[in-house]
Amino acid sequence: MNDAKDLLVLPKHSIAQKSCPFYLSRHMIYEPFALHRHDFFELDIVVSGQARTNINGRIYNIEKGSILFFTPADFHDIVPTGSEPLETYNIAFPTHMIYKQVWTFVPMRCRFATLSPQNFLSAFHVCERLREAYENPTPATELMMKTGIEWCLFLLSDAADALTENEQSPQDISAVLAYIYDNFTGQVSRDEAAAIMHVSPVYFSNLFRKHMGFSFQEYLLNLRLDFAQRLLSAGGIAVADAAYASGFNSATYFSRAFTRRFGIPPRKFSLQNQN
Repeated sequence: MNDAKDLLVLPKHSIAQKSCPFYLSRHMIYEPFALHRHDFFELDIVVSGQARTNINGRIYNIEKGSILFFTPADFHDIVPTGSEPLETYNIAFPTHMIYKQVWTFVPMRCRFATLSPQNFLSAFHVCERLREAYENPTPATELMMKTGIEWCLFLLSDAADALTENEQSPQDISAVLAYIYDNFTGQVSRDEAAAIMHVSPVYFSNLFRKHMGFSFQEYLLNLRLDFAQRLLSAGGIAVADAAYASGFNSATYFSRAFTRRFGIPPRKFSLQNQN
């Protein structure tokens, strides 16, 4: 298991290491890839092979045609299970790269779906073209990448429709969730979230509670607490550091909120996971 410090940094192939605000690769995974997270959004499209992945404590079996979607709040691993290595297209990108209206169609609560054969071929050919553009950049490369990634997000949305049919909400809520996931470890403002939907803060608060089942602040608090719990589960991080890394300004407040949500103080929870 990686220590928690490693979970907070960008991977070796970082979008921060390139002049362009994205990263794309087609790679083979032969060995288990330990639990980790990134500070950006990520799409993985499985080209061949089989594997098991743990996403925030939930296990999925993935194979050709699987599409995975991760936000900066998500912890995940990959364990190949077949006789052949797992081959995937991996795309990493920041929220600001994607046109705002596209986010309104992205199923932000979906982490795994299966593409139809037709949509898999579409995604595969798009990724092949994007890889060529990525490896041989021109002035048009960033626009091509942006358009291709947006198309893959639409394919994810199409694949996730059946999984989320009971989670219908105003499309702009997804754009708000993208904003929250991208900023939850720092400053998140209800006014900025309301501005994304072009409504007043009061109207936004009522709408968010109606469709999400929580107030805006409750949703943000729970997201930060769940993230902190995953950090502490990974081990190798002090409670205060986990609190600050999760967006809390006060370790005392964090401890009280964590205890209310999980029924155990964070320090005790951390100790139990070290044993």
